[in-house]
Amino acid sequence: MTCIEGVFQTVVEGHSAYYVSTPITSGTRFVKWRSSSGLTEVDATYVDEHRRHVIDANRAEVRPFVQALRRRYSVPVIDPTALDDVPGWTQADYRTFWGRVIERYADTVIFMHGWEYSSGCSYEFIVAKKAAVNTVDSEMNVISVADGHAKLTEAVTAYHQVGIPVTFLESVEQMLLTLSDGKG
Repeated sequence: MTCIEGVFQTVVEGHSAYYVSTPITSGTRFVKWRSSSGLTEVDATYVDEHRRHVIDANRAEVRPFVQALRRRYSVPVIDPTALDDVPGWTQADYRTFWGRVIERYADTVIFMHGWEYSSGCSYEFIVAKKAAVNTVDSEMNVISVADGHAKLTEAVTAYHQVGIPVTFLESVEQMLLTLSDGKG
């Protein structure tokens, strides 16, 4: 257990938290930005432009929703967008960390609009399903395995149409075919 994971134990008891799964580095905003900007990872301005047009905008968009959840419900609400960049962490490190948080502390994972366009969110969906954690959309409607698979299929198709490789999303899409629903 990392130090950061240990902090959760000081606030969250068992599976009692809501976890908000939302695109941070990708999502529909990323697809639109990437296809309209023409920038790729090799361009000198890519990192700064990606942060400004995608990461910062995604974080700002979810903030009011998280605040509303915290006012409405008397359960801890975990907002992964509130965690600043951890030096040396890769996207795989973030996926692993947040996956463990979901497995240990989440009662419900709330998936924000466009989650299916995010490798992190799609991973969180499969982790939640395997751990029998409730999966719902932002209006608290249940997202079944079949619903999740259909959304991922649409996202993979959209990425292919703009020429962006999505090997990880494709692998999650395939993994979902082997699952059935436990809890909603």
